[in-house]
Amino acid sequence: MKNKNIHVKNGLTLIEIIVVITIITILILLAVPNVIRSRIDSNEFAAIANMRTLFNAAQMYYTDNKTYPSALTDMLASSSSPGYIGKKLAETGEKSGYIFPTTRPTETASILMSTRKPLAKPVIGISM
Repeated sequence: MKNKNIHVKNGLTLIEIIVVITIITILILLAVPNVIRSRIDSNEFAAIANMRTLFNAAQMYYTDNKTYPSALTDMLASSSSPGYIGKKLAETGEKSGYIFPTTRPTETASILMSTRKPLAKPVIGISM
């Protein structure tokens, strides 16, 4: 004997779909601000690390030449000395989406080390 009162449930109801979409939306709304903030933080840490690199390069330049560089291009490799920083940074003053001061790099980096505030400015419209 077969029971004709057995119903087979196929698929999801509209309420179940709405609940799932609502849960996914809430999770996305919670996650997106954290992802954006972590990206901003990583860019700021990269700028600080690059400023420290400039500071150290200026100190090595001073050790070799008994004077501080007057511009970033002074720290490029030449026939008589090794390079202290990369070519792009020296020529454009830009690295990792930030523009670094191009005059008196030692003084600028010293201010950074004492205040712990990055002096580099973000380049507008650059995605990293």
